[in-house]
Amino acid sequence: SAEQKISPQVMKNLQELERNVTKHYPKANKLSVNDILRWPGSIQEDSIEVETIAEAAKHALTSAIRDLNIARNEEGNKLKKIIQDKTFHINDLIQQVKPLIPTIISSYETKLRDRIKRLDIEISDDRVAQEVVIHSTKVDVEEEIQRLEAHTSSLLEILDSKGAQGKKLDFLMQELNREANTLGSKSTSIGTTNIAMDLKVAIEQIREQVQNIE
Repeated sequence: SAEQKISPQVMKNLQELERNVTKHYPKANKLSVNDILRWPGSIQEDSIEVETIAEAAKHALTSAIRDLNIARNEEGNKLKKIIQDKTFHINDLIQQVKPLIPTIISSYETKLRDRIKRLDIEISDDRVAQEVVIHSTKVDVEEEIQRLEAHTSSLLEILDSKGAQGKKLDFLMQELNREANTLGSKSTSIGTTNIAMDLKVAIEQIREQVQNIE
């Protein structure tokens, strides 16, 4: 908004003029307020220039965008750290499964031989070995483990890449969940069942964080 005020220079000129007039014409009337206000150029307006307003607005907008980007980067780094930690936890769980598989197969063979002994039936070692192989095939989760490891590796790579990665991460969550379900369905021991459940919990926790990523 503009502010009106009397020009100091005009006032000075009018005062000088009044002195000269009074000097030569002592009976002349003194200048009134109305006389001063009507004098050309006596009223001066201070206005904020458009350029000044535009520059201030530009500065404010730039500052707001900078603050927004800083906040988004900080939030992004927090999300990245959470997802990385959960992914490392998934890798730890995967490593816990590996040594359990031979034990599960060996345990099955022992239980099978004990059952045969209790039933007091004659079954050749070859037939027992064949049954063990069939069972091993059913509980073999080597492929699931390899795919889980591949997916977690891809997940960590995506987190370190630039650009919008939300859809890729969401797809990986589906793949990880599928492998965890398969691992659970093939489980024949409490150990692997518990690990499969822990995997699904960790994957779901990551999925919830992924929803906040573009």
